[in-house]
Amino acid sequence: MLADHTRLCQYRGNHHINEYSHPEHINNVKPPSRHLSESFMRYTRRGYRKTIDGKRILERAGPDITGRKCPHFQMLRDDLLKIAGVDSKRTS
Repeated sequence: MLADHTRLCQYRGNHHINEYSHPEHINNVKPPSRHLSESFMRYTRRGYRKTIDGKRILERAGPDITGRKCPHFQMLRDDLLKIAGVDSKRTS
């Protein structure tokens, strides 16, 4: 969800500049959901709800945009589509 920073900012209602130059550079000791939770607390005064907010952010950014900006997401998406028996080229 951190892959499309512009959409994330629009969703949470601000235009804070991301401290990371690329989503793949996020420190995995502090997972992305924790960054999102802190960001939501700071800007919306409520916690990040992974199953609600994460879904909405991905819907706004779109899986194709997110996949292009975040290779790890794209690999996960391709694997899930393969397991489901869906041709990933038809979904893009």
